[in-house]
Amino acid sequence: MKGVTSMSSLPEELRGLFGKHKLQLGIGDLAKVTGVSQSKIRYWEQKGYIQSTQNDEGQNHKYSLMMLGKVHLIRHYLDEGFTLTMAVKKADRHK
Repeated sequence: MKGVTSMSSLPEELRGLFGKHKLQLGIGDLAKVTGVSQSKIRYWEQKGYIQSTQNDEGQNHKYSLMMLGKVHLIRHYLDEGFTLTMAVKKADRHK
């Protein structure tokens, strides 16, 4: 099928996540899988471009599979030469 990615073409780190019961990532795993630095992820969250979940005060932030996709899309559009603001808008439209 055109446009469908097989599991074998996904990065090994990402393939391993699909076997876990909770598809939530810590910032380190999100950075590793997407290739986006932790500092950029924190900045994007501070600006409201992405969101994390945090159950208890002081607990590490966790990112959903949906946020993983959004971070990946933002990075893709940045790599294509778009500004951060435009990359976020394009990623939001891609939902």
